[in-house]
Amino acid sequence: MNIKIVRPVKADFEELKRLFTASIHDAFRREGIDKTFSDEIPGDIQFQLDALQRDFDSDGREEHYFIAKLDSRIVGTCAIGTTSGGVMRAFKLAAPTIPEMKSLYVLPEYQGRGIGLSLIDHTLEYMQEAGMDEFLFECGYKIAQALWMRRFGEPAIVKQDYFSEGAHLMFWRCRVIEQIRRVAAR
Repeated sequence: MNIKIVRPVKADFEELKRLFTASIHDAFRREGIDKTFSDEIPGDIQFQLDALQRDFDSDGREEHYFIAKLDSRIVGTCAIGTTSGGVMRAFKLAAPTIPEMKSLYVLPEYQGRGIGLSLIDHTLEYMQEAGMDEFLFECGYKIAQALWMRRFGEPAIVKQDYFSEGAHLMFWRCRVIEQIRRVAAR
């Protein structure tokens, strides 16, 4: 599989909107919350589109997206950007001084092929080149949390039963160089 990871351009907006829509609907379905929390799906999609627009408007200074392309199709995305309010509160940060890795989505039909890990690896390389020492990461999807624990180690904070019984919200605080070393050890 020949994946190319690049920065998005404004012409990619509609295709990225379709990616966010498909991926978020699929994540809610796989988590079994698509019926209970269906009213939150449009807001989650719009949140991602607003962040993408901030990337375009700030030329990557506020949010910095990468997209994975297979041939000419966008199949995944990942971003590094300003720490969200929920993550700041979890870590008790007074200001968003530590970047957050976020917006990691892969089209459902391309999941399990290493695209997400390639996006993370690329984002880590970008952070290292930009002189970033650490990053924060948040995940509330149970299915994805097992993957992130394998990739990032144990979370720094777990908010037990945050969404419902057994549905936790997890937060990681990671050193960039340690994550790059984990990749090299694979």
